[in-house]
Amino acid sequence: MRAVGGALIPGYVETYKKADKILAGSTYTLNMLKDLFAIPDQRIDLFYENGIS
Repeated sequence: MRAVGGALIPGYVETYKKADKILAGSTYTLNMLKDLFAIPDQRIDLFYENGIS
């Protein structure tokens, strides 16, 4: 387990490694996840939470 935002989230590393597609709500989150987990571009997309690009 790893502390994220002060909370322990069991299994989150495996979730990102095994997901077929990951949607990130901001460019900051997209880049952070790509860097932390070496996620290739074809497995992660930007999906704005408010629906406005």
